[in-house]
Amino acid sequence: MNAMREEVTLMIDMQHKLRAFKGPVADKFQRGNAIRKGDLVELSLGAFRCGAPASYVCALKAIFPNYGFHKVLMRAAAHWFAHHPLSPPPFMRW
Repeated sequence: MNAMREEVTLMIDMQHKLRAFKGPVADKFQRGNAIRKGDLVELSLGAFRCGAPASYVCALKAIFPNYGFHKVLMRAAAHWFAHHPLSPPPFMRW
């Protein structure tokens, strides 16, 4: 159970990581990388598909509309960068 808790914690903490996991954690973190890639596909509105076919991404976007989610993100990003122009938001991970 403790291993699962560690993996889920990493998934939550690192879902906004832009690069793939490397090192000893990478072997145990394939599901986390899948979530990380899905998050990037969602954030980019499908501009980054991470290997998924465009038709699949379009079908998912039709099933799960964002209902203004990206507008909220853009407002939050604008506010952040107005105050911290040279610093990425704290949830971003490289």
